[in-house]
Amino acid sequence: MNRTEDRAAGCLLGGAAGDALGYPVEFMEADAIFRRYGERGVVKYDLIGGKALISDDTQMTLFTAAGLLRAEAHAAFPTAAQYIRGIYEEYLNWLCTQDETFALPQGVARSPLLQERELFSRRAPGGTCLSALASGKCGSFTEKLNRSKGCGGVMRVAPVAVHFAHKAVTPADVGYLAARAAAITHSHPLGYIPAAYLAELLLFLLRGEPLRTAAEAAWRDLYAVFDDDAGLQTFTQLLRRAAELAEAPAGSDDLDAIRELGGGWVAEETVAIALYCVLRYSDSFSDALTASVNHDGDSDSTGAVTGNIMGALLGRNAMGDGFVRPLELNDCILSMALALIKERA
Repeated sequence: MNRTEDRAAGCLLGGAAGDALGYPVEFMEADAIFRRYGERGVVKYDLIGGKALISDDTQMTLFTAAGLLRAEAHAAFPTAAQYIRGIYEEYLNWLCTQDETFALPQGVARSPLLQERELFSRRAPGGTCLSALASGKCGSFTEKLNRSKGCGGVMRVAPVAVHFAHKAVTPADVGYLAARAAAITHSHPLGYIPAAYLAELLLFLLRGEPLRTAAEAAWRDLYAVFDDDAGLQTFTQLLRRAAELAEAPAGSDDLDAIRELGGGWVAEETVAIALYCVLRYSDSFSDALTASVNHDGDSDSTGAVTGNIMGALLGRNAMGDGFVRPLELNDCILSMALALIKERA
């Protein structure tokens, strides 16, 4: 596996690893987590039938990847609108896996992912994603379906960065596409602006930029895309606070820092918590993931985004087999990561 493949695989497998680590404790208070798992909290997978189960976060990430590939199967050089259409159609296919009685709209082709039996499992899907997709409308910046800024839009956009990391596409265009993908279901600006930031941060890392350089470039670039949006300053202030908290002396309590940033139930908090964890533990995949899931909030989503970033930064090889081998659908996730970076004639 070359460096490009290693980072692409690390980004998607890392996200799945954080998701699977945090999924069993998603709705637990921190005190209950530490009582059950010990003073460090959850540090390894809870296995069911020998598998570390993924949640809806990784399921939807896979369907995002499939949507990008769908668009390119139908057009040599898809427009942003064509990519969004492909992603939307794949999200409708994901909805089918959550309720097998759902009737796909006429003309929506079945996804190759529907051959994966393990994806036909309801894993605490977000109510906003379910209701938005069931509405029969594709949300956008102007076609607003709700006022949600939940993290269901941001936790699934890593494939956008992976797919365009080595293409002649600007970071701003990648961020814009990721934001549009989040806005399919989440209409509040703070539901989709963090998706733009995450995609740009991942893009810079996948292109080999140092972490702090990438983090700063990604939030500066947001002003070129959303310069008149009221939610932007709220988000960037939270990112700056996350960076400040990550500079605290060794031994400072991660839980206190994360509580200051929020619970991760909304998108800006999810990304801020992930940024804190990766800045504080940038040389250790396991330490960053451990910090990202042991708190009172949305542990699988904060774990997933942290894993995306750490995987893009360090690569799949730095994860170790212990985080990869037990992962549910690990072969499918790896195949999708490699398909996203495959050169097409």
